[in-house]
Amino acid sequence: MKVIVFGFLCNGIDSYLRSPWNIADFLIALVSSAVYLPISNQYGFLKVIRIIRVLKPLRMVKRYPGIRIAVESIIQSVPQFINLQLISFLALLMFSVLGVTFFKGRFSHCH
Repeated sequence: MKVIVFGFLCNGIDSYLRSPWNIADFLIALVSSAVYLPISNQYGFLKVIRIIRVLKPLRMVKRYPGIRIAVESIIQSVPQFINLQLISFLALLMFSVLGVTFFKGRFSHCH
């Protein structure tokens, strides 16, 4: 219905595919409908793509502004989370190198 009302892509700034939430909604609906294709049983990668159907609840995000704010803040925090993961990995790497040099094979044989 929204595609008919707003136009698909070329009807100005209010077109359906001009909004990121509508693009996500369109992709989720497209992947969900790929299950019903007769060739979906022949190709294994289509089964993997069906995992995207887990994102169906995100279609409700555009209706509720509170959930939209929460999802957008989670998406914006991903780069900072990657930095935190990198720092944690480097600390773990540093302590593992120190542990290997400290123990020097003491636990590699039995008494």
